[in-house]
Amino acid sequence: MNEIASVSAIIPCYNCSETLKRCVDSIWKQTKKVSEVILVDDASNDFGQTASVMKDIKTIYPSGWIKDIYLDKNSGPGKARNTGWEASASEYIAFLDADDIWHEDKINIQYKIMTEDKDLDMTCHLSGVYTDHLPIYTDKAVDRYHIRKKTLLFSNIICTSSVMLKKEVPFRFNENKRYSEDYMLWLEILFRDSRCDLIKCPLTYTYKKWYATGGLSSRLLKMEKAELSNYYKLLKQRKIGSLTYLSASLVSIAKFFKRLLQGLIYKSN
Repeated sequence: MNEIASVSAIIPCYNCSETLKRCVDSIWKQTKKVSEVILVDDASNDFGQTASVMKDIKTIYPSGWIKDIYLDKNSGPGKARNTGWEASASEYIAFLDADDIWHEDKINIQYKIMTEDKDLDMTCHLSGVYTDHLPIYTDKAVDRYHIRKKTLLFSNIICTSSVMLKKEVPFRFNENKRYSEDYMLWLEILFRDSRCDLIKCPLTYTYKKWYATGGLSSRLLKMEKAELSNYYKLLKQRKIGSLTYLSASLVSIAKFFKRLLQGLIYKSN
């Protein structure tokens, strides 16, 4: 077996009893194993079903491989991820949502890139909707490119379930935000002049389309307000100027109305 990757996989858990086992299985089946998986129950309100599944899962895998943490108050995924981050005993952190899975070569590819290029503080990759025929990566030297600050400012191209970063990164998710807190973290990291590369192959998969009923698309307005507040924070921190702030905000608003129209069309079909 390949040596263990010094990576903590962090999964925020909230009413996810039906998908969590599938999610953790995708981590266990990695061609390069992570050192630990940290499950953080964000005070689920499903009458103990998520907590019960978490405890059952912990018994399936080798002792100590899974850490389970139970929050007393529901505070959102930012708090859950930060809690797992602080409990981590690894050099690198990787995030995964409980209803997503990883490609079996995700850690093998991403960890190799980060450990060989120490200037990278963070990497991410493409994601897709799950099918029965996932790609096979025979050549692990996959293409990637450097994400520039302005690129991320005008388009959040980073999927949280694709991110791997150094544990020592001096920022955390804003626990006071319920929306777009992940985007704010990526912006803070890049505007610190840290390096982030995007790996140009899908290594994370979801089982539902973006406009699925009950998904984040039903809360587009709150998401938009949160995104605009991110730009305002960068303006106040003098990370961007007034013209850049205005431009980014207008582009964001235009995309919001486009998503809103797409959602309406999706629901009508």
